[in-house]
Amino acid sequence: MVSPTAIADIKTAISSGVVFTPEEIIRLNALGLRYDYTKSGAEMRIMPRLAWLGDVAFREPTIGHEIWMNESADVFNLEDGETRIKVRAFCLATDPLKLPPFTQGRNKIEQAVKDFCEKRISEYTLGQVATALVFAEYGNTQVAREYPEAKPLTKKHKKQVHPDGDYCYEVGLLRNGILLKIGSPDELKSMTIPELEMLVEETMKLDNRFGAEYAKDLVSKSFADYKRTYEAILTEHSKETEAKQHG
Repeated sequence: MVSPTAIADIKTAISSGVVFTPEEIIRLNALGLRYDYTKSGAEMRIMPRLAWLGDVAFREPTIGHEIWMNESADVFNLEDGETRIKVRAFCLATDPLKLPPFTQGRNKIEQAVKDFCEKRISEYTLGQVATALVFAEYGNTQVAREYPEAKPLTKKHKKQVHPDGDYCYEVGLLRNGILLKIGSPDELKSMTIPELEMLVEETMKLDNRFGAEYAKDLVSKSFADYKRTYEAILTEHSKETEAKQHG
């Protein structure tokens, strides 16, 4: 993986005549990545999977998708395989921040799902849709091939209720992310469950120093380490050039 920060500086230096060694490029790229990742608020970013069915893209479910799907059990009978496929397809083909809120009422939600199915996926079989959905969720299609009725599409056939309250696991995870100041509610809803779980876990390892100021300190330190190394390399190359000119 290439650091945008490092590659920009390296290109600038090369245009000025600096010739980097492979070791120097690797070192700068590593320090640049650490800065880039810290700046984005994570040590690793997990790109969501996409499954294409014609021109319809189903994406790996985010926190926002799972919360919406959980709430949809109040509107749809998710015990019915066909219904579950259609609702799940509509959900994963829609931006998590643009899913219709249930405050709009049952009729509008039902109509939105119906319109999507009729206009976007009516030419495909349930098995084909299920295969795409399972790939988006799990990264493979074996389960869908064995169960074309899409029984494995989701474990949430009924609305999930946490033992300690009236919220589902995803809502609890979202609340933790907000409390730990990992990001705004909209930013967190756009993350996948594994991604937010990882960020919550990593944040809680920071000796409870997970406030905004500490995050800024991490960014400043990683950037300082990178720039110090970059300047040292340029200085060394400058000395070598001068020595050759005087030699």
